[in-house]
Amino acid sequence: MLFKIPKFNELKYPVIFTYPQIEIIFKHTLNMKFKVIFGFMYLMGLKPNEVIFLKLENYNPKNKTIILFDKQGIESRTLHVPEPLTILIDIYRTRNKPKVYMFVGRDNKKYNERTAERYFTNVLKGCNIIIEASLETLRSSYIAHQLMCGMDKNTLKHLTGLKSLRSINAYLQDNLDVDNIKIFTTGVDLLYHNEDRN
Repeated sequence: MLFKIPKFNELKYPVIFTYPQIEIIFKHTLNMKFKVIFGFMYLMGLKPNEVIFLKLENYNPKNKTIILFDKQGIESRTLHVPEPLTILIDIYRTRNKPKVYMFVGRDNKKYNERTAERYFTNVLKGCNIIIEASLETLRSSYIAHQLMCGMDKNTLKHLTGLKSLRSINAYLQDNLDVDNIKIFTTGVDLLYHNEDRN
């Protein structure tokens, strides 16, 4: 039996935004709710469903931490939330007054991930970024950029909830310019590009 060996250019790698593209995306995200949602994914590496299903009771504004759970409802990890992001969270909560879930839609109901995807797609169109990307690409970009900046793989594995170190290697891409990636300690430049809107 013959097996087809994939050519190098056929291998599947995660789609990654360049840092200039990330800057443009946040600059064009004028809605506070989505700016916070995108911030969780790019500044912390959260999965889209982890963000959408985040409950208020699992966010501690005093300690600036969030507790995440796996699909079985078992606590998986506790993460520190960057201070600039906590400030925007406080503003968002004051305006929208969510009661159970962090992100809500009409009638204070849990937000729909597909709605967030549609908004993100429109942002990309407004930025003239023409690639096959999704909300997951923000998380993938966080992982790739942190690797380029020298973050330890074990630390990154814990922060992102990846199951193995081997899966992290897929995010190492030679086409990323490390000199064009800024320090990730605060996220101030991204979150405060412009005056936010409701």
